[in-house]
Parts: sequence; C-alpha cells; structure tokens
Amino acid sequence: MRELHILNGIVSIITALALAYVVLHPRVKEGLWIKAGLIVMCLSMIGSAAVSFSSAQLEDTFNAAFALRTGVLIVCIGYAIKYRKRIEDDHQETST
Repeated sequence: MRELHILNGIVSIITALALAYVVLHPRVKEGLWIKAGLIVMCLSMIGSAAVSFSSAQLEDTFNAAFALRTGVLIVCIGYAIKYRKRIEDDHQETST
C-alpha cells in the first residue's frame, strides 16, 4: 500500500511541474481566470505530493483534493468567460 502513496506523490509532482510549465510559458495565452485556476491546481498537486510522502490523515487528503477541484472549477469558469467573449466579438464583427 505504501508503494501507491509513493507513486501518487511522484505523479503529483510531475503533474505540478507540467502545470507550472503551462502557467509560466510565454507563448501560452490562457487569461487571468484560467491562469489562476492552473496555479491553484499546481499548488494542490504539491500539497497532494506532500500528503502522499508523509503519514497524513484523511482530512489532509480531502483538503488537497478539494483544492484541485476548486482549481478545475476556476479553469472552467475562465474558459466559459473566454468563450463568451469570443462569441460576442464574432457577433460584433458580423453586425458591422
């Protein structure tokens, strides 16, 4: 069972590094809301790794998972805002 905790910690670190790369890469233009959600997700992955490598309680695992879900929600909101703005811009271009 301990092997699964270690594997979870390693995967969490790799995921955090991938999310940090997306946030910090200059060619990725994700916008404020999506960037904020990705940062929350990255921090939750770091927390998940810390929980996996320690003898943490179930509540700590829940907190890391809650932070990840919050980050996903923020990214979804950001995407919806970006999509709506794109629709409105396209509508204005066709109206004129």
